[in-house]
Amino acid sequence: ELRTKSIVSETLLKWSPISNCIVAYSLSPSNLAGVLDNKAPSIERRVKALKTLAKNGWPVGLRFDPLIYCSGWENLYSELIQDIFTDINIDKVHSVSHGPLRFPKEMYKKITSLYPDDKLFSFPMETKGGIVSYGKDIEQEMSLFLQSELEKYTTKKKIEFIPRSVYDESKRFMESITMAYNNFHNVDTRIVRIFNTYGPRMRLNDGRALPAFVGQVLRNED
Repeated sequence: ELRTKSIVSETLLKWSPISNCIVAYSLSPSNLAGVLDNKAPSIERRVKALKTLAKNGWPVGLRFDPLIYCSGWENLYSELIQDIFTDINIDKVHSVSHGPLRFPKEMYKKITSLYPDDKLFSFPMETKGGIVSYGKDIEQEMSLFLQSELEKYTTKKKIEFIPRSVYDESKRFMESITMAYNNFHNVDTRIVRIFNTYGPRMRLNDGRALPAFVGQVLRNED
């Protein structure tokens, strides 16, 4: 799975679709993404990109995790889902996942100490079993609503509830598997953590962090 928020898909569109490569987009309502997804491409541009990929035969994944609680969240998510499933090649929607916003207790402490005014943490959270979350009642309410909305457009077998975001867990899992292979087979292995790479073909309006910083420098902005 290629998890992304990027809208740069020209390279993929030049290739024949790969059946076992899922291009999965992180998605949330537009007004929430505009506040929380700092420097990332807008939801409208992400939806357009994933529809183009699906139209050209690429399997796509829809990732509604974490779910963000706010005033009027039901209408916001309902409108987002309707927009995505309008004029899309449904056969190329490989899978859909949704899951709650959760943090390990220590991670939550660090993040909130660094960003105390971040709007992501504006709603009261609960701590249970070392996990910080909205609490069982809100999580269940959001999960049941998303499941019901998604079943209007696709089958149950394509929808999966993820109790914790797979993004960070998948990286930890793959690094653990790499080291297990290293120890068991006694062979050289390497773990490469590519973070914010950049190059001459990146667009200044790409929406990712480094092009945004370079653009600000070129425009003499703070």
